[in-house]
Amino acid sequence: MQPRFDSKTAVVVSISNRGGGAFGIAGGARNLHVGAVCARAFAQEGAHVWLVDEDADALRTLADEIRAAGGRADVLIADPCDAQALLDLVARSGDTVGPVHALVNGHFESTMGRVEGSTAAEWLRAVQVNLLGPVHATQAFLPLLKRAASADGGAAIVHIGSIDGTLGNPQIPAYSAAKGGIVPLTHVMADEFGAYGIRVNCVARAMMVERGAPPHPRFAPLVAQTPLGRPAYPDEVAAAACFLASAEAAYINGVVLPVDGGRSGITPGTRRQPPEPT
Repeated sequence: MQPRFDSKTAVVVSISNRGGGAFGIAGGARNLHVGAVCARAFAQEGAHVWLVDEDADALRTLADEIRAAGGRADVLIADPCDAQALLDLVARSGDTVGPVHALVNGHFESTMGRVEGSTAAEWLRAVQVNLLGPVHATQAFLPLLKRAASADGGAAIVHIGSIDGTLGNPQIPAYSAAKGGIVPLTHVMADEFGAYGIRVNCVARAMMVERGAPPHPRFAPLVAQTPLGRPAYPDEVAAAACFLASAEAAYINGVVLPVDGGRSGITPGTRRQPPEPT
């Protein structure tokens, strides 16, 4: 079977963690950052992946890992949340990158807290990373997405959101509010960019741990309310992003896809106890 993104280019923006101890990724480990996971998946599907972040060491480590596995990866160093830095990056490197068939906005930063006692700086930072970061990255790479759509019949943007942005997590209120903005952002971008042949969708992920690793203790009550009874595995989140960016999803536009084991599909607190084993 031919890889989904053979002879195509994917740009993954933000591959390293910010704000250590992040809720939603067990331990906040770098190798579990959703952007890095998506980059590996797109490379495995044949894409030439361009990695964008300000963490040069993380970029080079991930690019080397992808190349060692037989994939193609290059790095672009810039703050993924800085509008001007991203515009300058594309102006400087756009001809080298060429048409972009898929843009993945993996921006993520989360800190525990409450609304009461939180600071303006904390809220501004949450919005800057989790909401404005995807806006700035999309604006910067839009000309290259248009080139791909014009030449090859389509391109796609995938935002990595969160079910916390739909439901609201009281333990991470600023993150929840910022990710909540990704939902209408996905809808309005899908409408605006559809005219260019560019689809825009969102993966609303939940808690995530590596296969075989024990869930973080703070995940226990969430697992108890998840019909599948476990956190997501990184490759499952990345698979959803790859699907939404692929030709298989050519008529899917403006969708927010929960990847949460069914947790957001039931009324909180009403889950039936699993049947006893027979």
